Amino acid sequence: MRLEGETLKVGENQEEGRSSASSTRIPSGTVLECPKCGEQNHRILKGKLVGKKGETVECIVKCSKCGGVRKETLKQEKSVVVRVIVSVEDRSVRKELELLQNDEVVVGDRLIVNGLEVEVSSIESEGKRVQAALAKDIDTLWTKRADKVKVKFSISKGRKTVSKEMYAQPDEEFFVGDMVEIGRMKVTIHKIMCKDKLLRRGSAVASRIVRIYARAIRETWA
Repeated sequence: MRLEGETLKVGENQEEGRSSASSTRIPSGTVLECPKCGEQNHRILKGKLVGKKGETVECIVKCSKCGGVRKETLKQEKSVVVRVIVSVEDRSVRKELELLQNDEVVVGDRLIVNGLEVEVSSIESEGKRVQAALAKDIDTLWTKRADKVKVKFSISKGRKTVSKEMYAQPDEEFFVGDMVEIGRMKVTIHKIMCKDKLLRRGSAVASRIVRIYARAIRETWA
């Protein structure tokens, strides 16, 4: 059974490197099978730590599906605090993330850091860059914002070209021929440069787009 609720949390402590997380915290939830309905997710209504090191929780749990309440004795897995570098636009912010020590983190994973969804772009473990590592072996997680991406536009306005940009959801789709509003400007997309090819027809999601080429639409007044 796995304890949840405090296992993915950004701390305010900015100390260098890894450190051991507090073992006296009672989690807010746990994963175990409900004997009535088979649901896995449960809330911990109340509990107390027992044992010499407080490694066991005696608690009252409530099934998130059928609402059944019962007593359980749960074994707490130790957690560690991992340093996280979050890249947002042109700046980087250092945070800390609390994870179960045997949780595996893989490049490309999505995590929630201080309410912000990020994607793991690189993992540093024992001084080396690796594709995956257990939390207890991680020195630093390098991440980038994943809830929104910046989409760049080159817009033709007569004899001149202007650059604009907008934010979009990573899976938002842009189509060649579509009309898009960027601020007060309306434009028509005529080419989309992706990471692997140039599109003159069809569509691409925002996360794949390097740049969109568009033409400004002239406003005519009656």
